[in-house]
Amino acid sequence: NNTVEVYLDNLLPNPSFENWVNDVPLSWRFLNTKYFNIFKSDDAIDGNWSLGISAKTTLEKQWSWIFSEPIKVEEGKKYLVVITLKSVNTYGTHVKIQGYNIISHKWRDLAFIARKVQDTTRWNTFYKVFRTYNISHIRLVINSGWLRDTSRGEALTLVDRVGVYLSLIHI
Repeated sequence: NNTVEVYLDNLLPNPSFENWVNDVPLSWRFLNTKYFNIFKSDDAIDGNWSLGISAKTTLEKQWSWIFSEPIKVEEGKKYLVVITLKSVNTYGTHVKIQGYNIISHKWRDLAFIARKVQDTTRWNTFYKVFRTYNISHIRLVINSGWLRDTSRGEALTLVDRVGVYLSLIHI
């Protein structure tokens, strides 16, 4: 029985939402303040805090639009993205990877890490390995979904232990 431990450098700043300024986690941008609130949650699996996202809207396809700081990547390399979350009383919660295309000079969706996460009272970890082509930077987009059942209170998504790593996995 052989065990191999591999330690990788996380390329993402503030991956466990430990550092905050003015009620916003450092290295993350929060765009939809109309329908969503973010907060420091002490329900964490890595460190003292996780990112809490709450919503009161039942309007479909309303997303929280929380962006990580862009991360420089190397052409043709494989990357591993990991995120741990739970989402209660929501519809459509998802996390995706976007890449900045060096030809079109636009951000575009590359892959989903988690799709349609709803009513998970336990922490769930999602993984995605992908290769970069014509991409100079990537960013993660956390989209908490809209309220599922008003009688159950707010929609709630918690996010912790996020990582972007140069991958050692062959695909």
